[in-house]
Amino acid sequence: MQLFKSVAFVLLLTSVLAQLDLGLIASELPACSISCSEQVLPPAGCPLEDAQNCLCRNITMQSQLSICVQTSCNKTEQLVASSVAQNICKAVPQPSRSGDLIRAIIILSAFAFPIIILRIIARRMVAEIWWDDWAIIGAGIFMIPTSVMGIYNTTKGFGKHVWDVPPQDTATLQELYYVSQILYVIVKNLAKASILLLFLRIFPDQRFRLFTKICLIWIACNAFAFSMAVTLQCIPVDAVWDISTKGKCINSGAVVFAGAGLSIFEDIIIILLPVMELKSLPLSLRKKFAVIFIFALGSFACITSIIRLKYIVAYQIRSFDPTWDSTDVLIWSFVEDYTAVICSSLITIRPLLAKFMPWVFGSTLASQNHNNTFTTPHRMDSKSVGAFRDARNVSSIELEAAEGLKGMDEWGGSEEARSIEAWDTKSGELSDADRSGFS
Repeated sequence: MQLFKSVAFVLLLTSVLAQLDLGLIASELPACSISCSEQVLPPAGCPLEDAQNCLCRNITMQSQLSICVQTSCNKTEQLVASSVAQNICKAVPQPSRSGDLIRAIIILSAFAFPIIILRIIARRMVAEIWWDDWAIIGAGIFMIPTSVMGIYNTTKGFGKHVWDVPPQDTATLQELYYVSQILYVIVKNLAKASILLLFLRIFPDQRFRLFTKICLIWIACNAFAFSMAVTLQCIPVDAVWDISTKGKCINSGAVVFAGAGLSIFEDIIIILLPVMELKSLPLSLRKKFAVIFIFALGSFACITSIIRLKYIVAYQIRSFDPTWDSTDVLIWSFVEDYTAVICSSLITIRPLLAKFMPWVFGSTLASQNHNNTFTTPHRMDSKSVGAFRDARNVSSIELEAAEGLKGMDEWGGSEEARSIEAWDTKSGELSDADRSGFS
């Protein structure tokens, strides 16, 4: 009796396909997908001859059918069943979140890339390009293919329901997503390394610098470990996207959870790291709040990591529709990476802000002691900054704040800006040797 029902169902399905002029024959349909159709469609009151109306317009029913096929059929059979379903529903509009992903990438890129450029311009105003700048430049270089592939993924079906993704694009989509995972790890860790290297450039305290270097070693090891884990998640590697290749794969979900948790932990450490150093700076209250505010923006990167983890948890619970359900995960992965790059660069563009908003971001040391003045006619290089900072235990925030006014003169500011008043050091007045080192 069960065999008779299956044969009758196949004949009915063949009739419907013929009416739709799809050029498919019943023998091409996997038995597992026929069984799933019997389980899902008749109980839902969906006659097959009206499949375009009752199935193709019902996301819940399509999801149930897709879950059944994914749990009952192998990969090859799933692709055949998906092709049949897409042909049946080709006249029905397909929901898509591709536009959400494209908008997110464009908006984030419109902020991140200009800020990287402004960082380099501002840095050249006051000092030489250093390792923290090179780390961000490296992150920016990797962000270019990340943005391009993110948008290109949408043309291959990312953001659509998995049953609406063209079967011929499935392998390409998985391959691009695999590469995007590697780029995500690289960009994120380069941005964090840049922040820590910036701390080394700014703060002179030896204990603080030692702890920062330990954090840098941790970030480097973490980046290497997770890059290897993502790159070699399957052996051979092409088993990630090629269903014809049999390989051994690790639990990628566990890697994602571990990476997200450690990322949040690292963000918290980076946020808390400079708090005591910032509190001890000899700045006016207004300027101190301005500097602390810029550093505190780094907390937003931590918030994005937490939000991303929330969507990862939701995605892992209902992962039978990955191209749709992981859209939020991918969007917040972009937000996390690009926000980290933006926040790591904000403090470094202070000289530019001082040029256009000197009442807020001007010299933090000027006018504190009008009895000590000297002129700095040339831009300081990194060696001069480091030598003076190490000799006098002066924060580079103080040095760069004063240099910001001098840099304004180099970019068209007034002659008076070249005279920096009262370098307030922690060990007293500048010696003649110190002054000559900047001329």
